[in-house]
Amino acid sequence: MQDFRWNHVAWAFLFFVIAGTVWYGVSSLLGNLGLISDWGSEIRFTQPYQVVIIFIYAVIAAPLAEELLFRGFFITFVGRITRPWIAAVISVVLFSVYHYLGFGLVGGLLMLFWVPLPTILFLWKKSLYPGMIMHAINNLFVYVILGLLASYWL
Repeated sequence: MQDFRWNHVAWAFLFFVIAGTVWYGVSSLLGNLGLISDWGSEIRFTQPYQVVIIFIYAVIAAPLAEELLFRGFFITFVGRITRPWIAAVISVVLFSVYHYLGFGLVGGLLMLFWVPLPTILFLWKKSLYPGMIMHAINNLFVYVILGLLASYWL
């Protein structure tokens, strides 16, 4: 696996923008089918410490743990038994099911379209860093920035 490189940050930002576009499109499609998601909109901060807790959990711990488990460990381990792309597809499905359990049907379906992006970054760049950074930026935006906006301006 590659060490950290500064271009990983650029790739992470690019894929974050792509992921946001995909998320918006899939959310719109699901909304037209009558499936609505309020994922992240339930976050309202009433105390400053809550921002710190969400930041530590959603921006640091979750991307680190999920990328290590689903991309780093699973794809690497299962990829030794089968082909890496088969391990990647299984990883995408498992990640989506994991999020379905926490966020319901729409959350699981949204993940099915979002999670291929950090998976592609992992396979292409042969590093966890771009996907971890992308995941962290995504969660920073969804949970912290949108949570702050919802708390103080809505």
